Amino acid sequence: MTDHYYTGYALHKAKHDWFKIKFSDIRTKLDAEGITPDVIILNNSLLITWFSNHIRSIDMMLGSFLKSKI
Repeated sequence: MTDHYYTGYALHKAKHDWFKIKFSDIRTKLDAEGITPDVIILNNSLLITWFSNHIRSIDMMLGSFLKSKI
């Protein structure tokens, strides 16, 4: 991304950083409570949101940008 001067880099990185924090929070809860319905719901919700929102929008913008550089 930085090699091609992608203007959306800061946003893209921020989204990935947010995901890592949220995933780490769920891992901490899992370690403390074990596998509970709440942990499963939080995990599934995070992953569904990530796949449906991030990949279908943010990653698609990146893909289009990189495709235009080829």
